[in-house]
Amino acid sequence: SGLFRAYLYRTTLNRCHSVRRSARRKNENLAKLQHESPDGATSPDELLIAEERRREIERALTRLSEKLRRVVILRFAADLSYQEIADALKIPLGTVKRRLFDGTAALRKELER
Repeated sequence: SGLFRAYLYRTTLNRCHSVRRSARRKNENLAKLQHESPDGATSPDELLIAEERRREIERALTRLSEKLRRVVILRFAADLSYQEIADALKIPLGTVKRRLFDGTAALRKELER
């Protein structure tokens, strides 16, 4: 049913966001203990640049269409395979590949600005 699919999709995305936040906090805490950022930055300037880059990526993600953002988040935040994304979103595998290609191209373009 459409309601169950919507519920499952929203639950999956919420879980992806939760896992991403948790991993980010864990990486930040480890980096503080090691006196370097998750990106390998060691100086305060490098830490600031790494944090700003992360924010730029998050802002760029919000500028993607919902269709592209869903696929990109499921691929990179949830680390799902193309087939898993296709199954979760009930779309053809080719559509997943195309949206991922378009989404990463749009992100790249946004980040080059």
